[in-house]
Amino acid sequence: MAYNSTKPMEEVSISALDNTTSSLFAIFQYTDAEARFIMTRKMLCIASILGVTIAFDSTLTALLLITCERLLAIALPLLHMHRVTRKTARVAIVTTWTLVTVKSSVLFFWNSWVPNAPCSSITTMPKLYGLYVYNPSLFTGVGLIVLLNIAIGIVVAVVKHRAGNRQTSQTAAESRQC
Repeated sequence: MAYNSTKPMEEVSISALDNTTSSLFAIFQYTDAEARFIMTRKMLCIASILGVTIAFDSTLTALLLITCERLLAIALPLLHMHRVTRKTARVAIVTTWTLVTVKSSVLFFWNSWVPNAPCSSITTMPKLYGLYVYNPSLFTGVGLIVLLNIAIGIVVAVVKHRAGNRQTSQTAAESRQC
């Protein structure tokens, strides 16, 4: 199988964006003075929670994309070679970031922030958002990653088994010719 140079680019760009978005949260959460400062500023609090949420969700979706790509590469290498290009990788990354950002940006309008409460996802996210938006998408993503990794294991076992059978039949054919 030929080496496809788009894979490291995907992983580096996704990791760089994750690190950038999570830095907002880190700025406002390390000292008591910063925690007191952000408790009284609604938009900064929500933005910092949003940064962490977007970083975590984008990491999860990036892992899902990479798992799908690896499954396609192992199960259908010829299709993978023609379908997974730099353009499709860019489209997948932009689509992922757009969907994650839109899903998380709902918190700017639908939140339970109160002044002088600790700035955390527990105090900022409404219970219904966590129950019906965040948790289902989180558990669905993790479940899909687990199932796809199991599928990768099965496909690898089948491919190895077929390769072993081919090698055995080739060795038997060569011994008959001698």
